[in-house]
Amino acid sequence: MRGSFFTTFLKKTTYQFDLILIQKDVRRILENPEYKHIDNQVCLTGTSPHDTPFVGTGSLLVDFDRDNQPVKIENPLEEEQFIYFLNIFKDTYLFKIYQELSKKYLLGRFRIMNLAPKSCYSFHYDKYPRIHIAVFSDPDFCGLIYNNRVFQVQCDGFAYRVDTTKRHTAFNTSFNLMRTHLVIDILDSKG
Repeated sequence: MRGSFFTTFLKKTTYQFDLILIQKDVRRILENPEYKHIDNQVCLTGTSPHDTPFVGTGSLLVDFDRDNQPVKIENPLEEEQFIYFLNIFKDTYLFKIYQELSKKYLLGRFRIMNLAPKSCYSFHYDKYPRIHIAVFSDPDFCGLIYNNRVFQVQCDGFAYRVDTTKRHTAFNTSFNLMRTHLVIDILDSKG
């Protein structure tokens, strides 16, 4: 089914959420020292509602050794296992977003993902398409690249469907602004 219900790389949906409430929750989570992690991510879903918010961060298939060389993860978790919203985050507006999007989509990992200033991911493919909601971003400096074109997720509270099953990358060319998105895997469409 890999991306079969998408016809374009990036599409603005009709789902619009309160950006101020999203930013408030994300700031509260990211400023909590308990949630600092090397991957610059916090996972709000897990394989159980009691998981830590680090179980689903980074790649599920590859880790990196001390020399920053990729190492295959033995017995990796699967995207399909991240179906529980974590109890520790159920008092947030982010849970309401999860509930609303769950009416249309079967969701997997739901992460707060940071991309540091002056950085870029390598080109890659994801197993499933994703929803992106920009939390903190500057369209003059942040974007996604697919098929030699730059696409931008506006920081407007809207959810954007992105067919990340296609070869792509993300970048942040800002000198000092962290790019922060909510990134939610879409395992399937409910209709």
